[in-house]
Parts: sequence; C-alpha cells; structure tokens
Amino acid sequence: MEEASGSLASSLDADMGVIMDALREASLGMVSDFDLMQAASRAMMLGVSADSGELAQLMEVAALRGRAMGLSTTQAFNDIVTGIGRASPLILDNLGIVVDAESKYQDYAEAIGKTSEELTKAEKTQALLNGVLESSKGLLEATGGLTVDNAGKWEAMSAAQKNYFDTVKSDLADATSWWADYWA
Repeated sequence: MEEASGSLASSLDADMGVIMDALREASLGMVSDFDLMQAASRAMMLGVSADSGELAQLMEVAALRGRAMGLSTTQAFNDIVTGIGRASPLILDNLGIVVDAESKYQDYAEAIGKTSEELTKAEKTQALLNGVLESSKGLLEATGGLTVDNAGKWEAMSAAQKNYFDTVKSDLADATSWWADYWA
C-alpha cells in the first residue's frame, strides 16, 4: 500500500510523505497510517484531491462531523472522500452535510468562465469539495476545531496499536520473503 500510494501521488505531482504528515496532524493521531494511506489513495483515484492542505481540511471536517454523528474518524473520512468523489448527496448526508450540488456547480462554473453544463467531472468534484469545505467553515469556527476528547483518546490508542502491528507485519514480511521465493 505504501509503495502504491506513493506512486499514485507521484503520478499526480504530489508527495505521499507530505500528504501523510498533513493527515496525521489533522487527525490528531486518531487514524492509523494504513487507513490514512487508503483514504488518501481513494481521494486521489476519485479525483477529490492530491493536495495535502485540502485533504487535511477535509480530515478535520470529517472528524468533527463524524463525531457529531457517532462515527469514528476513520469512517467519517472514508465517507466524506467517497461522497465527494462519487458526487453522492446520500453519503454526505450521513455526515450531516447538505450541499446543493447544482448551485455549487453553477457558482464554480461562473468563477472559471464556463457554464455548469461545460464542467468536466474533475471540475464538478472540485466544486463539490469547495462546497463541503465552505459549508463546514462555521462548524469549525464554532467548535474551535478538532480536539481529542475521551473517544478520540481511544481512537488514537487503536490507531497507534494498528500502526505498531502493521510495522511488525511489514518487518516480518521483509525478513521472511525468501520463504515465499523458495516455495515459488
């Protein structure tokens, strides 16, 4: 996953290391590295973003909204990325995000000198991303941003444990790959 996500980011002129650092900081350690890589790769594959700043903002929005809806930070981030990437109001609605996609498309089209009918899939995704971030700005300001509460402490512990065991598995795989080669 690490190699594949790094290659994907590079193909989009992004740096997966920078993206991971931004997402780790934005999630306050409540999401494992594997889950961050997986969600970031999904975001890039669905055309949501390869920009570390946008993804970090999206993480904070997802975590705050997920907390309000009783979802883990990991699930909330996966849902928001999928909802934007697939332009699915139903998925976004699960996070309490209600965005009028058509008006966001029209606003974005006017801003770039097009009609909403002329927008590409990538431009529509960008318009929806902008709308989601814009619609959550008040929530971020009102709450003062994401903080680690008691539930967040448990999420951070689970993420740290997952990171530890993933590292052990990776080290074991590296040390014992000769066994697979031998039998192949």
